[in-house]
Amino acid sequence: MEKRAVGIVHEVLSLTVEKMVEVEKISHFRNWFGIDLNVKDLFLDHPGMFYLSTKGKRHTVFLREAYERGCLIESNLVYEARRKLLDLVLLSCCGLGRGDHKSNSVDQRVKKMKWKRCIMIEAYCRLKLFTHCGIAKL
Repeated sequence: MEKRAVGIVHEVLSLTVEKMVEVEKISHFRNWFGIDLNVKDLFLDHPGMFYLSTKGKRHTVFLREAYERGCLIESNLVYEARRKLLDLVLLSCCGLGRGDHKSNSVDQRVKKMKWKRCIMIEAYCRLKLFTHCGIAKL
């Protein structure tokens, strides 16, 4: 029974764009999938297949085989579009996209961009719209 549950959850995670989902969302479908086990314990029993992240009160499960060093191995087109959109939003927030940065030195602009970028990444990660992989690097 446990092997079947692991297979079902593995397939569900592999169908998602970011290869991750909150544990609470998977546990909503437990009865529909016919899984009688505690989903969180299922992830903890199979650390080679799943990575369970606990940040605050949220538990997020990642498919280990889809990530390498914290980044998606094969990114989806939707995932790439979200990352590019976030980069454009961050550039406009820093004033680098409008040409109003003439009075600041390059170092000040880069520091400002890094600071705002970190704040924006935290906010988006909390909302689960974007993942932080590859975005925080300049």
